[in-house]
Amino acid sequence: LLVIASHWDSGNVGDRALLDSAAAVATRRLPQFKLIVTCKPRRVPAYLHPNLSLMPVAADWEPGLIGKFRRLSNLLRCLAWCVNYSRWGKDSGWLVNPVDHKTLRIYANADAVLAIAGGPLQDDTGTLSTLLHLHQLALPLLVGTPLFLLPQSIGPLRTRLARKFTQWVLQRAALVLVREPISLQTALSLGVAPGKTVLSGDLTFLMQSADKEICYPYLNQIGIDAQAPIAGLNIMGWHYHSRRPEFGRGYFEAMVAVGRYMVDTLGLQLCLLPFDRRCDVAVTERLKEAIGERATIFDTSLPPPTVRGVFDYFDLCVGTRTHSNIFALMAGVPLVAISYMQKMTGTMEMLELEDCMLPIEQVTADSLIERVQYVWDHQDELRNRIGDRVKKVQDITECALERLALEITTTTGA
Repeated sequence: LLVIASHWDSGNVGDRALLDSAAAVATRRLPQFKLIVTCKPRRVPAYLHPNLSLMPVAADWEPGLIGKFRRLSNLLRCLAWCVNYSRWGKDSGWLVNPVDHKTLRIYANADAVLAIAGGPLQDDTGTLSTLLHLHQLALPLLVGTPLFLLPQSIGPLRTRLARKFTQWVLQRAALVLVREPISLQTALSLGVAPGKTVLSGDLTFLMQSADKEICYPYLNQIGIDAQAPIAGLNIMGWHYHSRRPEFGRGYFEAMVAVGRYMVDTLGLQLCLLPFDRRCDVAVTERLKEAIGERATIFDTSLPPPTVRGVFDYFDLCVGTRTHSNIFALMAGVPLVAISYMQKMTGTMEMLELEDCMLPIEQVTADSLIERVQYVWDHQDELRNRIGDRVKKVQDITECALERLALEITTTTGA
């Protein structure tokens, strides 16, 4: 039994793509294991990889002080259950609620636990969310089940509490895969043994795309001519980063300006792609209203391979969400990646494509348009360069996953 421990959000395209990729990797490289993925009850996706079974975990934070106290109480009681189980072999089911008890039993009976790939091991979005994710990773360790981390972004960790808890989990994991060189350095600085830390790329670099013929009708339905030049544009709802609101000032206006520029000056059709249902849809609708009928919103609730396949039709992309940029890179599309967190910066540096990146701190209407024009002027050279660099990252990722499969097989004896 192999459990994929996840706090993924079914409304986020990147989270769904990472889960789909994790299931595909486990199915291909570890076919002897049954796969179960944990999920929050309110975030069960409409689309799920056919080889996965779902296991609900405790719900999200409830509103208000009482709700938060109840959730904190659940976390502490889960830790107490783990101590009783690991030290004395007692299943103290009375300590925890039925949902948590079922999850804990699954962790205890699993041969290994895989931590879903992604970027939650940072405190830019708040120490609380980091600790909640780490809590799920600590539970299998406390009951003696080996923990393996799929490719992660690690850092920044600015608070002492987040750093110490992350250090505790990483040092006890059987193997840690990281998806950028800067995360590798962070892991080593936390005392993780070099032999247990492996550089990879983002897991979705290996995701299979749907055929272009499958994606064509979806573009046709929203009035986009797939035979004419198309630009993709992804904007992020900035309230997601409440700890860094200053970086969002002027961002929306810059995205409106660059959208109009791509339509009016470059003569491109504009396809808007909200990659997060909770955070991005409202701001994408505002963006469409500001640009006018020349911009069209694409339905990103489709399966991740279909969303990825649509990028094959694009001639240019401007993206903020990490996986909107990774989808463009996989399609070989010249892009401007707006880097709002370490994970995007690290990915573009790993690909040696810093000239296609603009840090969020530097985003203005003028700077964004200037970078888009540079990418447009060098599109042929960039297509070749992107293709070569992505192939190298894919090879690195395959090697890392081969090491992961070997370690899991050796550790579990399966």
